[in-house]
This record gives sequence, C-alpha cells and structure tokens, in this order.
Amino acid sequence: MGRVGFEHAPLAPSKPAISSSESAPNYTPRAPDSTPDPDLAQIVAAWPDLPDDVKRNILHLVKSHRPTPGTPG
Repeated sequence: MGRVGFEHAPLAPSKPAISSSESAPNYTPRAPDSTPDPDLAQIVAAWPDLPDDVKRNILHLVKSHRPTPGTPG
C-alpha cells in the first residue's frame, strides 16, 4: 500500500477549478497617475505633527469647499 494521509481528493464535478482567466475582479483603489501637488505633499508630510485643532480646521475648510453631489464643481 502507498502513502496514506494527505491525499487530495479529485475535484467534484459541481466544483470545477477556476482558470487563471476567471479570477475575481480587483477593486483595489489606484493612486492617480499624475505627480502629486507639492502643496498637498507638504500637508501630508506635516499631518502627523499638526495639533488636533489645526487638523480640524483644515478638514473644515476642505469639507466646506467640496461641491455637493448633483451640482457643478
């Protein structure tokens, strides 16, 4: 008798193997292809060290200038 223990059972007909062309869609967000704005890069770099009140003020400014859905930007 041969090796016994961790043999793989053959695939059942109801569960065919997934081919490499049938992979799940990739919904990972992608970074923009353009070079980041230098001002934005400066804000991102400073963010961890900014006081909470400054962060709140920046977020307030950004949110107050964001167009509402359905209106032109």
